[in-house]
Amino acid sequence: MSLRDRIQARIAERNTTVRDVSLRAGLSAGGLRDFLTGRSASLKVDTLEKVARVLELPLSALLLDDTPASVELPVTHEVAAGAWRAVDELRQAPLGTLPVAGPLPYPSARHWAELVRGDSMNRSIPDGARVHVVDAADIGYAPRHGDIVVVVRRRAQGAFEERSLKQVRYQGSTPSLWPCSLSPAWQEPLPLDGGALADDTSEIELVGLVLGAYLPLDAPAT
Repeated sequence: MSLRDRIQARIAERNTTVRDVSLRAGLSAGGLRDFLTGRSASLKVDTLEKVARVLELPLSALLLDDTPASVELPVTHEVAAGAWRAVDELRQAPLGTLPVAGPLPYPSARHWAELVRGDSMNRSIPDGARVHVVDAADIGYAPRHGDIVVVVRRRAQGAFEERSLKQVRYQGSTPSLWPCSLSPAWQEPLPLDGGALADDTSEIELVGLVLGAYLPLDAPAT
């Protein structure tokens, strides 16, 4: 049974209508109908989550055993080492979407994409690439050697943030967070305590696990 079939079956089971579910999920009156009739190829993950809540089902029940299909992930942030921004400036317009193959791993977790800026990870992920991220808290993430993660550092009591990609590396039992860069500017690990910044000490959080990286086809060769 496909995702479309499962949604339609649940709508019938709940004795409601496609229009009602669409509106209660915050879509246009015909938004869900367009997907169910094939006029729209996919639904964003956050939209699927809203539909699942209206239908009183976990997202995993809708995605279970679904055939691979394109899922549009919202690109929610730019991620760039060394770029400190005021938190108020981070509330920016959406940066587009990233289509990825479904069904998604960790189907009950929040997924999104980020636009990579700079050269701190350019051994494997160049400037201009987009990365597929899953929420670390949602999957109960514990650092594993070799993983790429989204790291947020905060300073001035959370007034400023730096969002960057790092690779988890273990030396013995202790993990550390490293850039993977060809640039001499990015060759030192990030302390897990955030590190000292002048008279300020930053706090650090691993917010997401990177599941994949995608380079636009029109990107210049390097």
